[in-house]
Amino acid sequence: MSLSNNLSSLSLSDPPPPPSSSLPLEEQASLLRQQANALFLTSGPSSAIPLYTSALALTPKSAPLLANRAQARLKTGDFTGAYQDAVAALDDGAEGMDPSLKVKCVVRAGEACVGGEIWDLAVIHFEEAKNLDPTSTRIASLRTQALNKLSRTASRPDLNQALMVRRTEWLKSCFPDLDEEDVEWEDESGSEEDDEEEDENEDEGEEEEGEAEEDAEMDDGEATAP
Repeated sequence: MSLSNNLSSLSLSDPPPPPSSSLPLEEQASLLRQQANALFLTSGPSSAIPLYTSALALTPKSAPLLANRAQARLKTGDFTGAYQDAVAALDDGAEGMDPSLKVKCVVRAGEACVGGEIWDLAVIHFEEAKNLDPTSTRIASLRTQALNKLSRTASRPDLNQALMVRRTEWLKSCFPDLDEEDVEWEDESGSEEDDEEEDENEDEGEEEEGEAEEDAEMDDGEATAP
């Protein structure tokens, strides 16, 4: 299902009208998602989030909707919210997942961790994304940058301790129902293999280009996220 070609029919000052309640829930959610994707492009991610949320109220297990809202939340700096959505989209109970969308969700989980400066979790997610898509230069760049941050942090006991505290607080904030032992583990950062793969000359331009390409990938299918 493609976006409406007539984006000008959407008001940028007033929210779009809700779909007819006589439609099946899945169709109502799909219409809301199209409207949200259009607003994402025309007036920014913050305008799209309420519509994604409304659509998720109708179909809470929709992986594409969760992925879309995760991307919107990333762009607005809501990193814990983005992480929650990306992880929820990857849950076995989520619906509408496909291999391409899975890569995006894993990457978005990693990017959310970067935003929260949770470098060890970011590396874990980018490693998984790299395994899913070994040829992606953007994923390789994101992974290298996260490894560099983690290595520098691990080399300083004070920074490493601060990271462990941040990580615990982050996981508690994202998943309040987790047990204490589930959010704390021994530090395993700074392996020799990781150190060998560091690239001090981080390619920020490549990352920005990848982000622009991803933003342009607006909804050409039910399992395609922005």
